Amino acid sequence: NIPYGIYLAGIDPYDHDHSQTDSLGSTFVINKLTGRLVAEYTARPETADEYYEQVRRLLLYYNARALYENAKLGIFKYFEHQNSLHLLCDEPFWIGDIIKNPGASQKKGLRMPIEIKNYGTGLIKQWLVKDYDTVSKILHKIRSKGLLEELIKYDPDKNADRVMALMCLVYQLET
Repeated sequence: NIPYGIYLAGIDPYDHDHSQTDSLGSTFVINKLTGRLVAEYTARPETADEYYEQVRRLLLYYNARALYENAKLGIFKYFEHQNSLHLLCDEPFWIGDIIKNPGASQKKGLRMPIEIKNYGTGLIKQWLVKDYDTVSKILHKIRSKGLLEELIKYDPDKNADRVMALMCLVYQLET
């Protein structure tokens, strides 16, 4: 029995079962009390629904809520069909302070225009250098080789599934 609110998640989903790119779905779960990433699910199963179901089960297991990149509609529809919308976070209320021309806000998830990516990059950098304990920073405790490689090579104009999932996570840590 995991108490609610200890674990948070960030998701970079995908919608199409087949892709001409190497795009993956990526989800990270963090323990808010320790600041440690405790789970990663980065994959591209045969169908998007299989990915969504594994993410849903991960969120249920950790009793976590997730902020996700909402450019893709599939995950919202899947969670709605599974009566699991309560597992998806609303867009943080303060996002309008970052975007100069916010347009219409979507209730669930996070839009990713360049202003959000740039601000999120700064949040990730701040998070990585926070103290984990008296001798280590959070970045020293990351065990995901894929995430570390994507962080090193990160370019906001290129596909970085793990970085986008982490970005959703650090935005959620700010709320």
